[in-house]
Amino acid sequence: MANELDGREIYLIINDTILVNEQGLTNNETADTLETTNKHTVNKRKTFIPSETTGTISANGSYCITDPNGYIGYHAIKDLMKANTQVSYEIGKFAAGGTIESGTAIITACNLSANRGSLVTFDITLQKTGDYNEEAYVSK
Repeated sequence: MANELDGREIYLIINDTILVNEQGLTNNETADTLETTNKHTVNKRKTFIPSETTGTISANGSYCITDPNGYIGYHAIKDLMKANTQVSYEIGKFAAGGTIESGTAIITACNLSANRGSLVTFDITLQKTGDYNEEAYVSK
């Protein structure tokens, strides 16, 4: 199908810098609900109303000892997390026809995995905070 994307077409940018050696990511959105069931509910099924939403981004990449110019990796992300720094993020397809989500987030996890005989990798988790925008990609 012409509308399908390959995972290589979606990028995560943190503080205007591309995530180094990105291997995969998940952009997760959830909505809280408030239960409104009462003892008079006719069908005995719980009822809910929508409430606030929240989102997280999880991504992983191949570790580099030093980050190439124009990329952000494990050490820079870990430093931002340790400093309790709120970051800006952009996620999406950065090409014609793409949609970009942008907002702010807090880094809540930065993990390094080193297995003998395998490439060293890292995983990060961002907790989205506040409002965000979704817009069509516009070439910069």
